[in-house]
Amino acid sequence: MVERGERPKPMFQVEIRFLSPEEGGRTSSAVQGYRPDVMFQNDDALYMIHPEFIDTEGVPIPKDTPITGRVRALMRPYSEEVRRKSSAKVRAGDTIKIQEGPHTVAFATVTEVYGDT
Repeated sequence: MVERGERPKPMFQVEIRFLSPEEGGRTSSAVQGYRPDVMFQNDDALYMIHPEFIDTEGVPIPKDTPITGRVRALMRPYSEEVRRKSSAKVRAGDTIKIQEGPHTVAFATVTEVYGDT
């Protein structure tokens, strides 16, 4: 179990493309610390797996930095229970949806799955 205040290990890495407002996306920028949900291919359930946005060197982008367009992210489950329920659903190359409730705000391509998921 992840202890309070301890960050869960990332499950996978993605390249995210936020939809523009004209495409039905957000009207304001996401920021580091943003907590959307994830929907996997062939599954209509939402999972609490949150992005930690990283730069091209893999360094986390500072908190509250506005995020627009395309960005890389490490995806961390909210809990070990979420990790167990979702780990078999993620595969490199898959496209996943980034959701705010029923609203899709971005699409992400899974670029790497970590072995201990």
